[in-house]
Amino acid sequence: MPPPAIGCTLILIHGLGNQDADWSADFRAAFTPALGADAARVNVVDAYWAKLSTRDDLIHPRFGAGAVPASGLGLDDEAYNRAVLEFTRALGRSAGAPRGERALSPGEIFDVIKGKLPGGQELLVDAGNYVGRNGVRTAVQNVLHAALAAAHQDAPDVPVVLVSHSQGTIIAYDVLRQAGEAYPHLRTWITMGSPLGKYLGFPFEWGALQLGVPAELRWVNLFDPHDIVGVELNGLVDWPRPQPIDVAVDNVGHAQDAHDHWHNPEVVAHIKDEVLRILNG
Repeated sequence: MPPPAIGCTLILIHGLGNQDADWSADFRAAFTPALGADAARVNVVDAYWAKLSTRDDLIHPRFGAGAVPASGLGLDDEAYNRAVLEFTRALGRSAGAPRGERALSPGEIFDVIKGKLPGGQELLVDAGNYVGRNGVRTAVQNVLHAALAAAHQDAPDVPVVLVSHSQGTIIAYDVLRQAGEAYPHLRTWITMGSPLGKYLGFPFEWGALQLGVPAELRWVNLFDPHDIVGVELNGLVDWPRPQPIDVAVDNVGHAQDAHDHWHNPEVVAHIKDEVLRILNG
């Protein structure tokens, strides 16, 4: 008896550049039994970009012991430093960094962030690399382009669900904004812990441009109210459609970490429901 035909491709993109190659194993172990017999009809693909991260080589000089090189900073370095500084300030505001007469230094703000976001330094450095370094940004985007293109080429009639987490939602946003029309079988985009709200307007000036995808795309945004990275997105984007459907989840109660969506069974159930919507549609 032949295996059941694939009815949906599920593409996963992670949010930090320090992930191991098997980063999605725990999620898959929970997701597959949740789907039951339908699991055989779903092709799960990772968009794994961690190997392109230069996280270990580039630590913001204001956080580390090193000083700015005597030769000065290049344009990419300046852009990187600015991106890290502004994203630090944005996270600091969400983390409740005190505001008073004396402006806190980046290091002091980061001390506040660390208490509420494990892996905060990695996220800041990843954001700086992605925003400030054109080569890193292009290479990372190409990983998701390749996954979407392969899904379309291998099964051109099979709908696609894209699940992106944290910085992965920014990568997905850029890819869809620039070339979403090249992937017509993308049906649903699920964002989790998305910092897109922190990229809106100055200084990043991202997030205000229409997605290059059909207005009928279903966009579900999962967020934990205690997460300092991901927030509600409805109303923050300027275009009428697609607008994100915000859904609050309890990562703290299920996965212990407000930013850890992958290990929350509530999140697994939401993704399962979206996949079943496609399979049964």
